[in-house]
Amino acid sequence: MPTNAPLLHLTLNTGHVASTPGLTPPEELAAVHALLKRGGPISNRAPFRVNLDRQRGSASFCLFHRKLTETMNLVAWEDAAARAAWPEIEFFYQELADLCPGAVATRACPPRPKTTPWSATLILPSLHHVGQSPEELAWVAAFERSFAEALLADVVTRTVRHPKHRPT
Repeated sequence: MPTNAPLLHLTLNTGHVASTPGLTPPEELAAVHALLKRGGPISNRAPFRVNLDRQRGSASFCLFHRKLTETMNLVAWEDAAARAAWPEIEFFYQELADLCPGAVATRACPPRPKTTPWSATLILPSLHHVGQSPEELAWVAAFERSFAEALLADVVTRTVRHPKHRPT
């Protein structure tokens, strides 16, 4: 993956695709750095936490508010990993479409982006729970983007430092 590749961000619920090349300020990338190994509570954002599952060439993460899963996210930076990981988020999309048709724009999941790197987000109805402020909703969107960009920056950094080491 080239280090200057734009990150395509797909919001599965709407099918909206945006290119987000390095929008996250370095201080925000640094703020999530501690979460890049295992996830965990998000400092200064209690009761939010992130669960992370890193694989070779991709990672999935869920953002939680207390016990509610608010978003499911998949980030892929290698083509083979993108193809292998896509069916899981596609399955959850279909489950959401079946259980809560109003949460998605179409019954069929949008197609997987053709080139890496990309991130895909599935917004769950719990994101709009009572008491969630507009500021928190905006923060969730910014966190997803910055966490995905931090994951990619971490992969690039480890690849540059250890060219023979294949990061997960």
